[in-house]
Amino acid sequence: MPIRGITAAESAAVIPRIGGSLGRPSLDLLRQLSDANVLGAVLDEGPGSRADLAARTGLSKPTVSQAVGRLIDAGVLAEAGRAEHSGRGRAGTVVTLADGSPCALVLRAGGAGLLGEVVRADGEVLAREERTFDLPVSARRLSSALRHLAASLADQARGGIAAVGVSIANPVDRQGRTVNLPGSPFLTGGLDVGAAVGLSVAPLVDNDVNWALLAEHRLGAASGCTHVVQVHLGVGLGSAILSESALVRGSRGFAGEITHAVTDPAAARRSGAASGRRHDPLAGSLLGQLSELGLLAPGAVGVDLTRVQAALDRGGDRAQRLLEAITATVRGACHLLDPEVVVLDGPWGRHPRVVEAVRDALGADEVVAADVRVARLDDGPLTGARLGALDALRAALLPA
Repeated sequence: MPIRGITAAESAAVIPRIGGSLGRPSLDLLRQLSDANVLGAVLDEGPGSRADLAARTGLSKPTVSQAVGRLIDAGVLAEAGRAEHSGRGRAGTVVTLADGSPCALVLRAGGAGLLGEVVRADGEVLAREERTFDLPVSARRLSSALRHLAASLADQARGGIAAVGVSIANPVDRQGRTVNLPGSPFLTGGLDVGAAVGLSVAPLVDNDVNWALLAEHRLGAASGCTHVVQVHLGVGLGSAILSESALVRGSRGFAGEITHAVTDPAAARRSGAASGRRHDPLAGSLLGQLSELGLLAPGAVGVDLTRVQAALDRGGDRAQRLLEAITATVRGACHLLDPEVVVLDGPWGRHPRVVEAVRDALGADEVVAADVRVARLDDGPLTGARLGALDALRAALLPA
């Protein structure tokens, strides 16, 4: 999926700031900005002559010509015949993304299995492969699956892999390692994702709901918003937080993990006061409430999607108790974070009864002023990881 590059106006805005703090901008900086601008014009709007690129970017023709030359020498762009003649003078040569230019690798690991893509810098998907496994999956088995899939896809990238984005349905710390979370329906144990992928390029790793929120912020329901809470309700439960247009991850990557959010304090107190019995860590939590309602898969801690869907469709007391637990969780997040938008996502997060209940609860709250929206993207984690990898690829393609 194409990503907008730096525009001429943005370049012009950057230069005075740098010049004011460090003196006049260096020629190297000016070249880098020109190269980024020209490359972005080709990737975002397609091939064009040097004159076309000058018109798109607002740069002078000599500056564009020099940038094109550097990008061709670097193997990023290539000439592809003459442009269609539309007037007097000689028709210019069309410049396009080189066939053998480096690519991005995108990996998404979650309840649906493992999916990988090789993507060109202009967003074209060159290869795609999938793997399946039983849930929950151990860190050792997932590590092996990631390594084999990454190697298989890397072999199909003629120009090599210059950027990697990984989405995983698990909390991820700042070093790109998964954090073992009790009650996870997907992954057991901790995993160093970068080491598992096994490529020379350090991957961008984040949990699936964070990637989904970034995708919605760029392309979907949260576009143009700076303070957002996205809630995912599926086999697993989670949320992501955007503040001042930046993700909030927490010290260990646990920010937004709503599975253990307390929705019934009385139940938590009863569990803690019970004599002769071990304290139940799920008592009073959102996951504990789902367990009490019989909505978890037999013998597992993952949500049974069929049972939840049926309960919501049918209505009644069980559905009402489920909706009360969800709205309590979302309201608590809104009181703490003060978002302008709440995005609901996931197989049952988009259910009309859930959307209506959250809207009614927040609308009746005198403190909260958040608009409730439904996620627009079908596979937000994959889209977000792809966008992140393509951002990194675009930067890697620029000549040093």
